[in-house]
Amino acid sequence: LNGTEEFTEILWVRLDADDQDYALTGNWYDPDRGPEDRSHLIWYNNGEDAITLVFRPDGFGGDLFDISEGPSPAVGEWMQVAWTFNGSGDIRLYMNGEKVGSVEVGGRVKELPARYIGDASTDHTPWNGAVHSVFDWTEEKSPEFIENNYENGRE
Repeated sequence: LNGTEEFTEILWVRLDADDQDYALTGNWYDPDRGPEDRSHLIWYNNGEDAITLVFRPDGFGGDLFDISEGPSPAVGEWMQVAWTFNGSGDIRLYMNGEKVGSVEVGGRVKELPARYIGDASTDHTPWNGAVHSVFDWTEEKSPEFIENNYENGRE
């Protein structure tokens, strides 16, 4: 993604323990590229008991945005986690088909480096559970699309 594109990512995941923080997907630190490439991370936040999205549209050292609202994930149950970017600055986080939060990042998103799935690199504990499916689109999908994906189990 080059910073001007819309995108949507939907993940179907199961959290098997909630005893600490667990990284689900992102690139929070790539030792081959350096900490300046920290861009985004979706993780289980033990302190908030919530799925949390943190995002640095300009990489490490830039502004930090986060969304940590929403229901507590049920341990051992499958859930849908989705996030979208509309190409002009609005990032939305969804859980189980419902928007749980959004943040305005000012219309800018640097090119996202390669990301990890089930982890976020070397400085986070890998996801404790399972990742069933990951779907990516280069457009912002509608809230109705995300809800239908949840209701139908997966597209």
